[in-house]
Amino acid sequence: MTKLHLLTTAFILIVLLFSCKGKHSKDEIVQAMRRYDRFILEMQVDSIANLYTPDGNLGGVAIGRDSIRALLHKFENIKVIFQESTTDSINISADSATHTGSYRQTDILPQRDTVTVSGRFVVNWKWLEKGGWHIQKMTTIPDK
Repeated sequence: MTKLHLLTTAFILIVLLFSCKGKHSKDEIVQAMRRYDRFILEMQVDSIANLYTPDGNLGGVAIGRDSIRALLHKFENIKVIFQESTTDSINISADSATHTGSYRQTDILPQRDTVTVSGRFVVNWKWLEKGGWHIQKMTTIPDK
């Protein structure tokens, strides 16, 4: 193999590596999840529902934005006083991402009781050309 051939092969490999690099970053997913946390804290039901894809799935309980919105309206009398999620991993593949981590939330119930819930989450994100990252499916696993 000639020196020119080696340099040409190396150049092609470098170009391929840079061209295959994803156009999305993990930070975009983290920011989208922070937005979700903020909407939960403020109980902005419409904004939460709109963070899902049109066919988004909230734990298998509500599918589609209208269904998610209706489910969340049932919790409007609960005051969220703390909402936090922590990322463990984010794997991006083209325009989809899988995001795992943990959550912790403190609420004041209508009876004035305060409860704290926590657990793990798995979010499947989907990039929508008009709107950015949206939740395609979210699953939560409460701590025992």
